[in-house]
Amino acid sequence: MGNQAAQSAKDMHSSAMQSMTEGAGHTRQFAATNLHPANVMATMTTHAGNAKTFAGENVGGHAATIEMLHHAVCSMKPEHVRHLLHGGVNVNEPIDKEGHTVLDAFAVEHQSMLEQLIKLHASPEEKTNVFYANQENAREIMHLLMEHGAKMSSPESSRNRVAYVA
Repeated sequence: MGNQAAQSAKDMHSSAMQSMTEGAGHTRQFAATNLHPANVMATMTTHAGNAKTFAGENVGGHAATIEMLHHAVCSMKPEHVRHLLHGGVNVNEPIDKEGHTVLDAFAVEHQSMLEQLIKLHASPEEKTNVFYANQENAREIMHLLMEHGAKMSSPESSRNRVAYVA
C-alpha cells in the first residue's frame, strides 16, 4: 500500500508538472499574440472611449442641492458650480441656520486661499502660477454666482448670527 501511494503521488506530480509546462507554452503564445503593443493600445483606446461614454451618460445623476453648490464653491471648481447652477440651485438659499449664503462662503474661501498661498513654500514663479490659476477659478465662480443673482447675507441678520467660518 505504501509503494502504491508513493507511485500515485509521483504520477500526480509528474502530471502536474506536464500541465504546467504545457500551460507555460500556451501563456507564451497568448502573451505574444494578445499583449502585442498594437493590441494593448487598441484595447486601451476602446476602454477610454467606453469610459468617456459611460461618464457622459451616467455621471452627475445627483440632485443639485445647495450643499453640493456650497462644496463646489469652497473647492473652487467652476465647472461643478456651472453644472449645479444650470440644475436650478438657488444661490441665495441659506447654507446654514444662521442664514449665510454661498457668496459668504466664497468670500471666506477666497480669503483662505490667498492666506495659504502666502504661506506656500515655493519659488516666486511657482507662487505666481498658482496665484493666477486660483484667481482664474475664483473669477469664473464669482462671475457665475453674480450672473445668477448671488447676494451676501443681509447686515440686519448679521447682528444675531455667528460669523461664517469655513
